[in-house]
Amino acid sequence: MCPRAPPLFSGYYPHTNGVLANGAPWSRTWVPSLADAGYHGVNIGKMHAIPSDAKAGLHERFVVENKDRFAEGRWLTDDWDKAILNAGHEKPGRLGYRAGEDYRHTLGAFEWEIEDRLHSDSFAGRLTE
Repeated sequence: MCPRAPPLFSGYYPHTNGVLANGAPWSRTWVPSLADAGYHGVNIGKMHAIPSDAKAGLHERFVVENKDRFAEGRWLTDDWDKAILNAGHEKPGRLGYRAGEDYRHTLGAFEWEIEDRLHSDSFAGRLTE
């Protein structure tokens, strides 16, 4: 490994690179070096960055975390959440899953009842077009 390589994307285990917990702010990565070399960096999907909308050296980010979580002092609303809300739907989430009488049997698996274009897989895939 190059002596200047950051822990992120290094392929090393956390105990080796010193990143021992999720939720640590991104301080440096090699991603800006790609931009300096002329690449246009885009992230679509999960990245687990703190803050959640951090560009982290990328030119664009389309956040599709598929989470129901309170972090950074607020409920996180990603690009997928916004698309579902803009289409007039409520995003299926843990509270709804747990209210189902079959929850203990299905362990939160459920049938997607919103139009297919708004399923996270379809939504993220269309962002690549």
